[in-house]
Amino acid sequence: MACSGAPQVTLRGSVDGRSTTFNRVFTSQVGQNATVTVEIACTVSYADMNLPALTMPDGQRITASFTSPLDRYRSRG
Repeated sequence: MACSGAPQVTLRGSVDGRSTTFNRVFTSQVGQNATVTVEIACTVSYADMNLPALTMPDGQRITASFTSPLDRYRSRG
């Protein structure tokens, strides 16, 4: 499957459990719990699938995300 258009990329973060911007996470104080999340979303097309027994939709929005913690004892920013 491939995106039928440009994917939408969303970057966000969290410091001590509070939502914040992606950039703010990297300027938070050492010792604070911080995470960054990257989310990718796009619409995939089924136009190239020809299955006579099935009626395929025109497309479907697909989203995937990954969250990673920052090392709380490493210097930031």
